[in-house]
Amino acid sequence: MRSVAGVGMAWLVPAMLWFGCTTPEIDGDHLTLEVASLGVAGLGDARYTVIVTQGGPDGPLVWAGSVSSAKAGAGDGSLSTDVVCDAEIGANSVTLVLDALYDARGAVIDPDRYENPTPVTVTADCAPEGAGRATFDVTVARHERAEIIGESVSFGGIRCAARVQCERPSDCADLALLSNPRLDGARDMTAVLELACDGAGDATTRLYLDDPVVRCDGLDADIVIDAGGLGQVDLDAAPSHNPDGYLFAAAVNRQIEEATGIARWTVALGLDEAAFAAAGACRLVARASASDRPLALEAAGWELPRSIVYPVVSWDVALTDASGRVCGNHEVSPETGIDVRYAGFGGAPSVFVWGEEPVCFCHRYTPMENAMSSATP
Repeated sequence: MRSVAGVGMAWLVPAMLWFGCTTPEIDGDHLTLEVASLGVAGLGDARYTVIVTQGGPDGPLVWAGSVSSAKAGAGDGSLSTDVVCDAEIGANSVTLVLDALYDARGAVIDPDRYENPTPVTVTADCAPEGAGRATFDVTVARHERAEIIGESVSFGGIRCAARVQCERPSDCADLALLSNPRLDGARDMTAVLELACDGAGDATTRLYLDDPVVRCDGLDADIVIDAGGLGQVDLDAAPSHNPDGYLFAAAVNRQIEEATGIARWTVALGLDEAAFAAAGACRLVARASASDRPLALEAAGWELPRSIVYPVVSWDVALTDASGRVCGNHEVSPETGIDVRYAGFGGAPSVFVWGEEPVCFCHRYTPMENAMSSATP
């Protein structure tokens, strides 16, 4: 998995400013550094590098040091400590770099098992009295393989799998689930997008999904499938859109497995081979997440809180080309076209790329209540 904790920052840890795992007592200009829990189960410690600069993250260095959450806060990655800043310049840029995670036994967690979203930079005021605060709210996604859910990622106490299935595992033949009215109702080639999350028994857990989109080189407009309905999708009714009849049908299903508590949200797409030649290369694109914190409903949908860094599952899977189906069976992994990316809006110019707009989702599913809501376009 990706680890960016030292990319392009030669000044990151100057030897003369390295203070080990605790920061010294500060008598002069300082601000309070606060880091929220990373949301990783079984965590015993998190080690960070902190860099304070003038202007942006590439500005002149004010201070740098290392801190351990187990010593300055809690084992879950949270902490609160003072760091040096420069009151003469007012606002300082504070960069947080996650160097390592440790389990409850003190063993280093393999960095290939989680996605490291840092370095992350925020702007904080510096005053001689130490009144300023630099606050970081970063949720880390960890990769797992669990028997009941398969290849998955866990974050914030929730574990989710994300898949695209286009063929039968037994013989790699076309997955044929949906009835094709153009073939007298015979079951025909189907691709299934699935978001499956455990922890759904918690009343606060919510699943979020945007309408899946199929983007084709040969079509002037995207194919859109309304993921907020249930059962057969009316592809002629907005927000669904089916240019040139690329889909012969689509269906949405949501259910909770009583035995496991896993909530599944699936969108099935009937792929019409007759449209492949004109459509050219087509990709399935979608975005989803899950959270046990309430997201506010804004005009554009349910919005991730501003100035946080949060995992979002992203699908970008090749479905078909002019000659036929190209998708197989895909689980969440950077190599499959289904990946975990971090999203956030706000903050200073940063190595972490803050979005230019708030991050919003158009559909919300509450498994415990079996309740579905969609934002009004």
